[in-house]
Amino acid sequence: RHPDPPDLDALARRLMLTPAEVGLVAMLIEEGCLRRAAKRLQRKHNTVRAQLRSIFSKTGTNSQVALMTRIHDR
Repeated sequence: RHPDPPDLDALARRLMLTPAEVGLVAMLIEEGCLRRAAKRLQRKHNTVRAQLRSIFSKTGTNSQVALMTRIHDR
C-alpha cells in the first residue's frame, strides 16, 4: 500500500473515469487483487475485468502494476 493515497476525484476528472471505474480503482488500491475487489464490490469477475480494460484504455496502461504506478505517480 502506498503511504500517500492518490486523489481519485482528480484522477477521475482528468481521465474521464466513470464512478464505477473509480470505485474499482479504489478497491484495487485497497485489495490489490481483481477477484477480491469484485467480491467486495459484489460484482461478477467478468464485469470488473471489462471495467478494468476500460480503465487501462483511458490511462494508457495494460496491467494492474502499470495502472498502480500511473495512479501513484500522478
